[in-house]
Amino acid sequence: MMTNAFRLRGAVLSPIQLAAFLVVAASLAFGQGGGGTITGTVTDAGGAVVPAATVEARNTATGVVFAVESSSTGNYTISQLPVGTYVVTVKVQGFKTYTHTNLAIAATQVIKEDIALQVGSAAETVTVTAEATLLKTETSRHCYRRSVLTRISSRNSTDRLSI
Repeated sequence: MMTNAFRLRGAVLSPIQLAAFLVVAASLAFGQGGGGTITGTVTDAGGAVVPAATVEARNTATGVVFAVESSSTGNYTISQLPVGTYVVTVKVQGFKTYTHTNLAIAATQVIKEDIALQVGSAAETVTVTAEATLLKTETSRHCYRRSVLTRISSRNSTDRLSI
């Protein structure tokens, strides 16, 4: 009698066990992604949204370009970016080309990059070289610390006796 079994380093696995093992292994492999994200809104100098703007993020180390187009509401999101430093470029006919250099992306980091375009020709470029802010408004992580000692020391001496 023939049995449907697979051998894996001496262990005998049934087809169901093998399938379960492959599903778990695949989910663990895909769960290690952890790429960063750049998201924001493209507007003009007056604050009106700019749809169909080409937004590109180029990895400075590898040269790989990740490109998206802003939505009808001016929003864009470039997700699953490998860790590294990027140059973000936005091009729209009738506006100056926007370039932000040295934008560092860490694993699972979300950077909010709202872009205000200036009217002009695409041959003209507005370059932003400032580092990205450390405040992460797109995630639920908080950088607040409250000190109980600060609140206690601000009380008067008679309040301390009641503690």
